[in-house]
Amino acid sequence: MPSAIQRFYKQTSLVPFDEDNVTRYTIHLDGKPLNTPSKNPFKVHNEALAKLVQHEWNSQAQTIDPVTMPVYSILVTSIDKSSDEDKESIISELSPYIDGDLMFYHAPDPVGLTQYQSELWGGAIDAFEHRYNVRPSITHDLVALKQSSDYHRVIMDEIQSMSDVEFTIFHVLVSLGGSPLVACLAIRGEYGAQAIIKILNAESDFYQKHYKFNADDIAPDERKKNELLQIDINACMAILDTLKI
Repeated sequence: MPSAIQRFYKQTSLVPFDEDNVTRYTIHLDGKPLNTPSKNPFKVHNEALAKLVQHEWNSQAQTIDPVTMPVYSILVTSIDKSSDEDKESIISELSPYIDGDLMFYHAPDPVGLTQYQSELWGGAIDAFEHRYNVRPSITHDLVALKQSSDYHRVIMDEIQSMSDVEFTIFHVLVSLGGSPLVACLAIRGEYGAQAIIKILNAESDFYQKHYKFNADDIAPDERKKNELLQIDINACMAILDTLKI
């Protein structure tokens, strides 16, 4: 989608249709079916998900703002980047994060930060171990970790079992937070949006509280980054919620 275009439609409608004896849903703009940026037909498998997209298109003002359409953006990416070649390329892009996961590299000091990371990040590692019966290694030193073959296998098995939409959300979450571990737990329903944001912002939140920063003390670009992080994570989790329906 272009970065800024004028709203070119007046009405949206949610339209069900049959595909291979299964009901799918699309959105029409002034009666015309919505396509993805790559000209593929836009379609989703349930009505709740289609309503999220319809709401985003309905909410646009005179100028369409892609930032306010994160659900649509994620879904069209899952449609346009669903080939085996695309998926392998994304897996290759994300593979360094399996060993370089943010959750594994804890600060050596100050003590308050190490305790805070141990609580939040350690909690995520505990949840992962409980679910998958594999515990990754962590470090407080500036050394590169190499996780066990069992841990790598679990992550890759999870990736291979994901639907196209889940895989796109996995890609988004890892790109935002640098943690395949947290992304897997989120997709499997272990964490909600606010818990994920709290985990990913552990270090910045600690220093903000430690030095008693208020909102005006945070640089505008940092505030904007945090706002976008929340928008994208909320969108990911909203989509996952509809997939359970």
